[in-house]
Amino acid sequence: MKLILTQEVGGLGTPGDVVDVAAGYGRNYLLPRGFAMPWTRGAEKQVDLIKRARSAREIRTLEDAQAVAAQLERLTVRMRRRAGTNGRLFGSVGPADIAAAVREA
Repeated sequence: MKLILTQEVGGLGTPGDVVDVAAGYGRNYLLPRGFAMPWTRGAEKQVDLIKRARSAREIRTLEDAQAVAAQLERLTVRMRRRAGTNGRLFGSVGPADIAAAVREA
């Protein structure tokens, strides 16, 4: 069964890819969940639209990520935690602690 993916499916492909899958997998899983649509010659035009939208979205997210990275490079974060006499912490500093400190800064 030939399908056009509309969403990313692990191990199968990304939106806009034309894939050939078993009929049962396509009919019972991909189509009902909206992960794919049947392949037709007219749908080939939609593949181009999906791929253009995906490339524009990737560029936007890359630019956004670079802007955030530039802001974080300029940022200095200091955290106060209890430590023993030899400088070892009582406990740990986790991702939530770091995120909260960055938000405060």
